[in-house]
Amino acid sequence: MTSARTLPANLAPRFAAARRVTCRTEHSSFEAVLAERFALRLRGLAGLDPDALVPLLFPRCRSLHTFGMRGPIDVVWLTGDWEVASVEPEVPPSRILRAPRRTAGAGALELTAGDAAGLGLATGARLARREGRSSPPPPR
Repeated sequence: MTSARTLPANLAPRFAAARRVTCRTEHSSFEAVLAERFALRLRGLAGLDPDALVPLLFPRCRSLHTFGMRGPIDVVWLTGDWEVASVEPEVPPSRILRAPRRTAGAGALELTAGDAAGLGLATGARLARREGRSSPPPPR
């Protein structure tokens, strides 16, 4: 494995209650935040500084928007068996994206621009995932 990335300890407050998932490919391993709740799915990475962006995994996702983004992101569309169906690199702010038909809206992954290539996420790559616990509680 050539790349292993973990989530930073100081996540944005919107990610505090979200579960984490570890994703693995042939060439990399990375942690992502699992966007399951409506509020997190709606806000996503919008409004965050580029250095505060974290991988965000949307299960059951047919479309995404980049309204409110402060810069471009990579979007990775996934099939039902967690194979990469397509990658849309450097998607600029204020766009609406639809999942490719062959994915049936199985899932999507939002990443910092350039990270899809850096993690080896290309069409046909398979993701293995292991769900973890929620983010640790904030210090008192």
